[in-house]
Amino acid sequence: MLALIASCVITLGGAQGDLKQFRDAFALRLGDAATAKPDPAIQKCMAIIANRIRKETSPSSSPAKLEQVLNFYGRGVEAEQTLETDYRSIGGGVSWGQGRVAVGVRMGAVSSLNVFSTVTGKPITLPQTYRSGIGRSPGPNLSVNIEWLPRRDCNPSYLPGRMIMVDSAGIQDAGVRYAYDVWFLEPGKGEYPTATKMSGVWTLGDEKDSHVQVDGLTLTLRSLDPPTAFTTDNVTRLFETDSIYQLGAGNPTLVKTETKDRDLRELDSWMKRTMGRQTTDLEKQFVAAYGKKPQMLEEYKVTSTGLSRSTIELKFEKTFAFQVTRGVNGFTVDSLVVQ
Repeated sequence: MLALIASCVITLGGAQGDLKQFRDAFALRLGDAATAKPDPAIQKCMAIIANRIRKETSPSSSPAKLEQVLNFYGRGVEAEQTLETDYRSIGGGVSWGQGRVAVGVRMGAVSSLNVFSTVTGKPITLPQTYRSGIGRSPGPNLSVNIEWLPRRDCNPSYLPGRMIMVDSAGIQDAGVRYAYDVWFLEPGKGEYPTATKMSGVWTLGDEKDSHVQVDGLTLTLRSLDPPTAFTTDNVTRLFETDSIYQLGAGNPTLVKTETKDRDLRELDSWMKRTMGRQTTDLEKQFVAAYGKKPQMLEEYKVTSTGLSRSTIELKFEKTFAFQVTRGVNGFTVDSLVVQ
């Protein structure tokens, strides 16, 4: 899968007609800011780019070829001299698999998926509904327009069985924490009739530290669960959950779920309960020092002091040192020192 943002100036031959159609469509846009409601003119612009990527790239194409196409249309936007438009930045990704090519195009803060037959060049019908979640009872069918994804990127990859995975990370103006959706489009006869969506939250890192990883037939989705008794900054990775799937025919099969920071999760739950109700002297001591509203966590440290005992230090305005035990009766908070 190739994924790039247009950056350098290269002239693409044989596409002047497309460029005129692109600029004519761009001139008819409803506004310069992307909204949740689809803009038919911008949708047409993205479809023109996607079709040109289909024509100009191949499974053996280098990233430079994709960049060439993206930059060609980026220059078309620049020629309009609309510095205030959301659509100046153009990016995209392409993936080839078993007679089909999937192309994701992003213009500013909105993106679109297009899938074509490599034999006829015609578009493949995409799903209009989806269900949330894999590995549990599916929810109701919900409407979706994968050809208009506001505030989301669109990077497709082919999985075994002609299934398309679309990595749709949130587009952020600033910061390192982002929400993401990962779509799974299951193929039917001449179309993709159904889709499943998984969602999560992650923080920026390198490609080897992504929220989604595919290793052979194993897919891993990583997400961060929010604490309930305190908050963290956007950089801290706390309460990570890794969902591991087996790839094959049909939707990925959930193999196992791994949750990290187990003791700290239990302590967070204890703190939340205690903020609502205090019956023991220890619980009253905690609330008297901490209060009943979540505070921002500055630092934390978990130290094992025995087979089933740990010390958990949490630094807020004050530092709380909890002695905890995980035994046959579950998780317990034994003592607390506040400094």
